[in-house]
Parts: sequence; C-alpha cells; structure tokens
Amino acid sequence: MKAWQIQQLGEPAEAIALADVPVPEPADAEVRIAVDATAISLPDVFMCRGTYAFRPELPFIPGQEVSGVVVAAGKDAKTPVGERVMAVTSFFRAPSQKTRYTPDRNQAERSTCRSTPSSTPKTITDRAGH
Repeated sequence: MKAWQIQQLGEPAEAIALADVPVPEPADAEVRIAVDATAISLPDVFMCRGTYAFRPELPFIPGQEVSGVVVAAGKDAKTPVGERVMAVTSFFRAPSQKTRYTPDRNQAERSTCRSTPSSTPKTITDRAGH
C-alpha cells in the first residue's frame, strides 16, 4: 500500500515521502482501517523532529488520528468490517474497543480531530498523579 512516511528526522515537509509499505494485519482484537482522513497534530511534528517523548523507529507513518472504514478485523474484534469509524491508531491498526462509529464520510476530516484533544488533559492529569 502507499503511505506518507517519515524517512529521516527533520521538519515534516522535508522529512516526509510517499512510500510503498506492507499492508499491516490486525491482531486478534484489532482492526485495520482504510483511511479517508488523518489529523497531523503537534505530537506528530515533534516525532518528525525526534523531540517527542515517544520516538518511533525510522521510517514511520505520522498521523495516528484517523477516520475511515474497517477493512479487516481480528478474530476477537468487536468492530465489524465495513463500519465507518474514527480512532487513534498504531500505524493503521487500532484496538477494536477504541474505535468510534462515524455515520457519514462527509464528516471524515472533522472526526479525526476529536479523540486526542479531549483525552490529552486526562492523560496529563493521570501522569501527574491527580
């Protein structure tokens, strides 16, 4: 499959290239999503620069907040193939229980931005021990 991939560290516009990558297979409780839209957020920029706390090995695919259609599901996945979802993924695979149904393809771009911003304050609070 084709994917925009970070092949070297640097500014996103300079570090990204279109590449052929293997199609990932979902684990038992995961789904694979054909992505219609993705959000590139500040953590993605930091990962491109190599300055984020999580540093994926090169090359990697940025844009983990996606919306699209489930095209493959592991044997224990709760989200069916064909369902339109939004999710925070790990390179086009997502835990089935962390996908959210989205009813309309026209909402793809809006759906990608809904998950991380609302969870970020909780994550920060949890890590701070509050």
